[in-house]
Amino acid sequence: MNENDGQRDATRIDLTASKSVDDLDIRLEPIDASTVIQGLPQAGLMELLTYAEPVEVGVWEMSAGGCRDVEADEFLVVIAGSAVVTVNDGQPQLLKPGDMMRFRRGDRTTWTVKERIRKIYVTPAA
Repeated sequence: MNENDGQRDATRIDLTASKSVDDLDIRLEPIDASTVIQGLPQAGLMELLTYAEPVEVGVWEMSAGGCRDVEADEFLVVIAGSAVVTVNDGQPQLLKPGDMMRFRRGDRTTWTVKERIRKIYVTPAA
């Protein structure tokens, strides 16, 4: 992060259920005038998750069908397709592009994919 990226928002959100990135309320602040080349841009960010150790970032994809899994500690953002995921026998949740979610290590999930799904994930490196 550099000085032009805006201020960190100390508010964390609960990602144990899916949330849309469109619903994030990120406070924008003016960018340092000495770096602006056009207009009056503002920037801001919201830190969603931090890990103490190195992380792995990747893209995961699954075709139509269903499966069960035991999850790693993971943060994800769906970038294409859709699926219904149930975590630890809780309420089924629809995941679609723009949705983000967090799994905790050991969460037992059931995935039902109607349309090929693709997600970006962040997890502690092995």
